[in-house]
Amino acid sequence: ATIIGRRRKMIGMTVLSISEKLVRASGILDPVMPHLLGTQAKSGDRPAAEAFLANAPSLYGHMFSLEQLLVALDIGVSAIEADPRFGGGYAFVSSSIYRLGFEDTDIYSEEALAGAQPWASAAVRVDPECREGWEALTEILCYRGNFKQAEKALGEVFRRWGDGDVYARAAFLFFRLQGDAEQAMNWGALAWQQEWNSLRLVQTLFALGQ
Repeated sequence: ATIIGRRRKMIGMTVLSISEKLVRASGILDPVMPHLLGTQAKSGDRPAAEAFLANAPSLYGHMFSLEQLLVALDIGVSAIEADPRFGGGYAFVSSSIYRLGFEDTDIYSEEALAGAQPWASAAVRVDPECREGWEALTEILCYRGNFKQAEKALGEVFRRWGDGDVYARAAFLFFRLQGDAEQAMNWGALAWQQEWNSLRLVQTLFALGQ
C-alpha cells in the first residue's frame, strides 16, 4: 500500500516546462492584458492598490513554488485592477513572472524574462515615479545581458532618487553579472548598509559572499 501511495504521488507530481508555467500565468493575467497593451486607463483606488502589495508575500529569496508565484501574480493583478495607473502592481507582476523561470542564483530562463519585461516597462510607463518598476526593469535587463539598456535604466534611477537603496541594489547586480568584482563589492556593501528589508538583506549578504 505504501509503494502504491508513493507511485501515485510521483504520478501527480508532474514537472511543468517554463512554457506551461507561463500559460498557467496567462490565465491569471487575462483581465489586465488591455492595460499592458497600452490602453490609457483612468486612475483608480490607489490606497487599495497599495494595500494589496503591502500584504503581498515577499518575492526575495531564490526558488518559489508555482503555487506561490501564481498567488503572487493574482495579488499583482488585483492591484492593477484597483488602480491601473499604479506602477507597483505591474512591477509585482513582472517580478513574479520572471521567477517562474528560476534556474539558479541570478539565472532565469530567457522565455520567462521576455514575458516579464513588458510588465516592468508598463510599470514605468504608467507610473514613472515607481521605484519598484525601475528596479524590476533594471533587474530583467541585467539578467537578459542587455547591459546598455540596463545602464540607461540605472541612470533614470539615479536621476530620480540618487544612489540610495534601489540604485545600490541594481548597481550591485549590474556589475556582478558582468564580472566586475571590485565595483560589485563596492555597490553590494552600500546596498547592505542601506537595506531595510531583512529578507533582502540576507539575499544581499549571500550574493556578497559568493
